Amino acid sequence: MIALPAGVFASGFSEQMRIRREEYREAVEKAMDDGGRLTARERRALEDTRHRLGLSEDEAIYVLEEAMRESRACPHCGLPIVHPVHERRRRAATPPVDPLAES
Repeated sequence: MIALPAGVFASGFSEQMRIRREEYREAVEKAMDDGGRLTARERRALEDTRHRLGLSEDEAIYVLEEAMRESRACPHCGLPIVHPVHERRRRAATPPVDPLAES
């Protein structure tokens, strides 16, 4: 008899956490709209949002890393993040340049 209300409570809690993580993700995406670089002001705003939503630091880091992977930009410098496999494929597809060849 107790299991049913506990299950309903747990389900509701899980749904609320999903909604909170989604709201935090939207805040992260908005902060990264300018090319991926997070300013000190944006970091403070994200930290305030994290506290308001009741997310742990680990949850916030997970959401931020997920957004970084999708945007492929470093949140610190804004430069593109290139996966080593893609970089090797790009180099393999580009013929080497002979510096001694005449143009």
